Amino acid sequence: MPDLLNRFSPDDWRWLRSRDRRTGRIPVGKFNAGQKLNSAFTLGWVLVMLGTGSVMFFSSLFPDDIRTGATFVHDWLTLVVFVVVVGHIYMAMNDAEARVGMRTGEVSAEWAQREHPQWVAHDSSR
Repeated sequence: MPDLLNRFSPDDWRWLRSRDRRTGRIPVGKFNAGQKLNSAFTLGWVLVMLGTGSVMFFSSLFPDDIRTGATFVHDWLTLVVFVVVVGHIYMAMNDAEARVGMRTGEVSAEWAQREHPQWVAHDSSR
């Protein structure tokens, strides 16, 4: 079964609850549970920002209480997204090989074995 962003396996739930999720002890597919949650969060905030931004842009079409609520949600969600982005930048700065992989699409077999053992198992089955 392909590893999809919208499907959680039992290993994904174990990975989320684990304290040693970066050791490679728990098998993950192409996307780990954190990446799956982040993709859902990103889709969610894009839709919410689009909706609240539309209310603020077309403000004459909405009553004051709707505009106030949209501004409140838009402003606080902006802060939350900023914190998440800064956290991801911080984590990326601590993993040089992951940054190389993001730029080139390739990582060493050792890094893949440590971070995503199922990648290595999948690649060796070809």
